[in-house]
Amino acid sequence: MIDFGMHPKDAADAPRFWAFLKEGMIRAESRISQQVCKSLMSHGIKLEDIGPYNWHTGSIQIIWRDPKTGKLHGVTDPRRLGYAAGF
Repeated sequence: MIDFGMHPKDAADAPRFWAFLKEGMIRAESRISQQVCKSLMSHGIKLEDIGPYNWHTGSIQIIWRDPKTGKLHGVTDPRRLGYAAGF
């Protein structure tokens, strides 16, 4: 969110991966661009497609306060059932 100026909903929804460095493998959600995948494979990294949304990559809920209005907002990760709420 901070580094790329993403809206919290887009950050929660962004494609994910996890690496097994010892094995030279990355397990990646299929929504990662083909350009990125081809680049990784050109460096000898093996890729395993884990589908578009895989709950094994973790899940998050994000709550934030709008600095202009003071209103609370929340989003939840699409990979699992969840609900973001503020009290």
